[in-house]
Amino acid sequence: MDLTFNFAEESKKLTNLEVNENCSSCDIGNFQEVQNYVMENKDINLKIPGKLFLNKFLNLTGAEISFGVLPAGMDYVSNHLHKENEEIYIVISGNGCLKAGDKEILLQEGSVVKVSTGVARALKSTQANSLIYICIQVKEGSLSNYTLSDAEML
Repeated sequence: MDLTFNFAEESKKLTNLEVNENCSSCDIGNFQEVQNYVMENKDINLKIPGKLFLNKFLNLTGAEISFGVLPAGMDYVSNHLHKENEEIYIVISGNGCLKAGDKEILLQEGSVVKVSTGVARALKSTQANSLIYICIQVKEGSLSNYTLSDAEML
């Protein structure tokens, strides 16, 4: 069974997609336009409007990066947990809540939240605003060197 997502027929598509051996890039449009993406997995009959997963298109090998939009007034959606990957949510605009286990975290533009493996999580938006966010998914405990400890200054 294929568990990857592809663009649904009605979805907005990436522009300027360029995949090379050492660098990949694309344009997703402005953040408001993320609501026009629809990701689909036909094997499990699942469509997710307002979501864009990038790992397949940019050939990411160490992380999954996704953009999401929850329309105003959307109650908790996508209640799930991960077995190996922690998730970092970065709020671009709007307001809402992230439920992580039994904790509810209020979200606003600029909020950043990390949720560990094994913890159920779900998002909701407020009645007044859509919630636009980035989600970065990485294998928990895999970061050994970073920033200057992983850099070679040239």
